[in-house]
Amino acid sequence: MPSWLKSKKLWAAVIGVLVASLGGKAGLDLEAQRTVVGVIMAYLVGAGLADVGKERAKVERRVP
Repeated sequence: MPSWLKSKKLWAAVIGVLVASLGGKAGLDLEAQRTVVGVIMAYLVGAGLADVGKERAKVERRVP
């Protein structure tokens, strides 16, 4: 299995897109769809910022 398929951020984004596009047909009202997508977006932004911080720390350790 490719490593990108193991990405939690990828699957969160896929679920967000599915909820946004098919949520109404699945019986979710608009407010529930917005809440789910908002939570997923917050997770993705937070995880992205954490990744940036980790990479910055790696670079700072390498620089003498």
